[in-house]
Amino acid sequence: MRQNIGFFDNLGSGEVTTRITADTNLIQDGMSEKVSLTIAALATFIAAFVIGFIFYWKLTLILFSTVVALVLVMGSGSTFIMKFNKQSIDSYAQGGS
Repeated sequence: MRQNIGFFDNLGSGEVTTRITADTNLIQDGMSEKVSLTIAALATFIAAFVIGFIFYWKLTLILFSTVVALVLVMGSGSTFIMKFNKQSIDSYAQGGS
């Protein structure tokens, strides 16, 4: 919260409050159930691939190529989501002032 006085002159009190509330909600959402769901899904994914390699490694190698493609698509999609989420938060902050 240590900012120059000019920072608060440029932003209205509603905009600062809206930004703090939105950022706090994002942190709470990220720390609550999403972390545990991500860990559980990752463990399931790794276990499935280990079992797949044990029982039928050729099919697992073929499926692994689709996993790489999915990771690339999801990675590029997440950059768009983060970009538009930031624009949304900025719009709400301006609307709150």
